[in-house]
This record gives sequence, structure tokens and C-alpha cells, in this order.
Amino acid sequence: MQFTVNRKQLVAIIETASKFAKSKLHPFSENVMITVSSGSLKINATNSATFYEASTACEATEPISFCTPVKPIKRALKGRTLDVTFIIEDNELTLINGVNKTRLLLFSTDEMPSISETYTGQFTITNLKAIARIASCASKNKKPEMLKGLNLQGDGVSFKAAASDVSKLAFVEQAQAEKPGDITVVAELFLILEKEFGQSAITCLYSDVLAEFSDGKRRFTTRLIPGRYLDYKKIIPLQFQRTAEFNRQLLLDILDVAPISYHDRATTIEFDTDASFKISSQGSDFAADGDLISSSNVSGFRFSVRKVKLQDILRLFPDENVILKMNDDKSPIVIQQSGILALVMAFETRA
Repeated sequence: MQFTVNRKQLVAIIETASKFAKSKLHPFSENVMITVSSGSLKINATNSATFYEASTACEATEPISFCTPVKPIKRALKGRTLDVTFIIEDNELTLINGVNKTRLLLFSTDEMPSISETYTGQFTITNLKAIARIASCASKNKKPEMLKGLNLQGDGVSFKAAASDVSKLAFVEQAQAEKPGDITVVAELFLILEKEFGQSAITCLYSDVLAEFSDGKRRFTTRLIPGRYLDYKKIIPLQFQRTAEFNRQLLLDILDVAPISYHDRATTIEFDTDASFKISSQGSDFAADGDLISSSNVSGFRFSVRKVKLQDILRLFPDENVILKMNDDKSPIVIQQSGILALVMAFETRA
């Protein structure tokens, strides 16, 4: 039998599948499963933690399902041809890409894991790009596992996504949530989802064990991180005594050249007036000035933060200006822009 597929569409699917079709736990995980039926080609891949599935149109004479290693097929698809043809004869697979022919190994589909789950909850995600931005706030450490995750939480009216490594926190909110729910998944997955789906709305179905993210043609299913996520709402102040609007890039440019004090790694931001600020680095002679766009009740106020944490937070935001909201020099500093709210811990400024 044989079937023909659009090369460019297949390359996009195989490229994503190759990110999951790798595991030291089981050599079979380096395979993708290809299923052809009634004008459609479906590809499955897994790294045991996340399952990927995508489909595209194809011209086939009869249905078939098989597994083959992802790396050889990825190399065989290079080129500029419009379509590629798969031919299966005597249990051998040949991929024809223009004038190039590549023989690929065939394996049984018996060992490829399958998923059969009854989902009890659903979110519709419309701000995936913003969620992918805050995913970088999740912890990179192995423990605790919960802080490596991104928390999705809905109360039936609004929907929030949050990530934190304890020293910094960011979350974003959207209006709709089908029903109350609270799940946590590995934050790194959202970087892949954002590249795969872009700004399209996607559906998240979830149970007590799994979550599935899909647009109808592509599906990512992942295991939930067990346990309860930190109650970040308790540490966000309800009211603020001071606000200041900064040019985000100006603030980043100053921080980039400010030295890090190895004694306490503290960077101090001080407001000379309601229209200007000064950044200094404790333990050094560095100081730089800048102008505020607008402010309220900040003259004479100052606070200290970890320079690197503040830089990480500022890089989350896509737009030109950010608003800092503050109380005293020991309270969390809240930074807001474009529907994203982030928090960085401040500590008492040394004299």
C-alpha cells in the first residue's frame, strides 16, 4: 500500500513530535506511531509524561497503523518538495521525497501507550501567549515539584494562571471559566503550546490525573503535578499607598549595567521626587538616575530587591511601560501591565 502527505504539514508535526519522542526509560519512546485512515494521517508521540497527537490530510488506498523511529523520518523529510509518499511492501517502509528514497524500520504499535480518560472539568484558554510568558517564573529546581508547575485555577467566573519560585510570582487572568477547578501542570509545556497554537484559543480538559490541551487537530495530554498549589492570593496586598509608572526598557537598561553586590545581591530603587528615581547597588559606588512617567506618593521612598529577580519579572512584559505598586520597603512589590500581574519580594533597605 501507499499514501501521500503534504511535506510541509508533516514536517511541522514531526518537529513537535520529536520533542516528545525521546526517553531514557524506554527505547520505544523514540518512535512515533503513524495511523492512516479515511483520508487522514495521525501521529502520536510520548516521553511517558506528555502525550502528543496531531493529524493532517493524506491520500491513502487503505488504513494502516505502524511505528517508526522519529529521527530518520525527520531527516528524510528535508527538502523543498510539495508532497512525500510512503510505500509499504513486504513489511518494509520506503519514504519518497523528490528523487530521494529512504528506507525506514517498521515496528508494531502494541507497545505504544494509549490514553483513555474521563475528563470532569474544562477551561477555555484565550490568552495563551501571556500564560507562556509567566511560565518562566516557575522554579527550575527539582524540588519541590509543585513549584516547577504552572497553576490553572477557575472559580466559574474568571480564570487565573500563576507561576512562582517563591521569590517571585506572576499571574494572568481572563474573564471566562466554565466551572470551578484547580490544576497544576509542568510550566515548560506552555512554552511548547504557545509555539504550537500561537494566539488561537484552545481547550483544556482535565481530570484528577491528566490534563489535555487541544484545538481539535492537535492534542497534548500531560500528567498533573499532585498536591495543592501555594495560596498566592494571600500575599498580594489589597491596597497600595504608592504607585510609579516606569519606562520598562529604561529600567532594564540601568539594571543591566548595575553591578551585583556579592554581600547581599541587593539593588536599591530610590525616588528622589515624584518625577525621578535613582538606582544604586549596595556595596558599590554605582548610581544611575531616570525619570518617571507618572507617580503617586513616592517622593523620598526607597526599597531593595534582588537585581536578577526584578530583571526576570520586567522581561515578562510585552509593552513599553510598567506600573509598580508599593506599600513599605518590606512588602511585596507588584508590577502590572497588559493583564499580567507580577510580584517580587522586597526587603528592608540598609542605611
